[in-house]
Amino acid sequence: FSKIFERITYNRMLEFITKYNIFADTQYGFRKGKSTETALLDFTDYIHEGLTNKHNVGSVFMDLSKAFDVIDHSIIETKLEHYGFRGIFLNFLMNFIKERKYFVSVNGLKSEINTVNIGVPQGSTLGPLLFLLYINDMKNCSKILKFIQFADDTTILYSHSNIAQLKTILEAEANKVINWLSANKLIINFTKTHSMLFTNKRGNLKLLLKLQSINLEEKSETSFLGVIIDNKLTWKQHVQFIASKISKSIA
Repeated sequence: FSKIFERITYNRMLEFITKYNIFADTQYGFRKGKSTETALLDFTDYIHEGLTNKHNVGSVFMDLSKAFDVIDHSIIETKLEHYGFRGIFLNFLMNFIKERKYFVSVNGLKSEINTVNIGVPQGSTLGPLLFLLYINDMKNCSKILKFIQFADDTTILYSHSNIAQLKTILEAEANKVINWLSANKLIINFTKTHSMLFTNKRGNLKLLLKLQSINLEEKSETSFLGVIIDNKLTWKQHVQFIASKISKSIA
């Protein structure tokens, strides 16, 4: 019964969110009419437009550490109320989120019962929706960046004709995003976060971004929403990857 009730709650929330157009247009995850395909299309369109205008496009692929597990309950309560979830319904949602109990069982032996005071339940129907509302205002921290978000994956882009200026501006704006994450008690994983420069200019050009005094790894190709992308948008590596998978399946 609890799963059915949770699904009903999810549907009612989604109806409300859709009716009042609450979700940011930068979010493509868990949304009707949005998908990895539309996110990829928006991503490549922005880059193509920049390159067509003889600009260089810098991007930062951000990775969050255990995003669902570190959501602050007081912050999400404030955000839910801001988006119009109030009264009895808000109390129900917070009871669903707060003070969840767990124990570990190994070979019939059970640990003490502990209380979880942060995060939203993974594997639940409501968990992803609550997370999307939690990060919904992220794009407000920058007026000039292009955001592509799919659940907890966030990619930011910026276009400029001068690479040195691109580096300076992208560093400043990316640090605003990191400050927003910190204020919302989300943790960026710098070991998996990396940058990429898209340019038509010749030579081995690099952005060499430094965020929060950390030198960011720069890649010439990366996996983005299941597709291998290179900094020239040739798709060669992805085509080779798919061809290899097909050849193995029919061998």
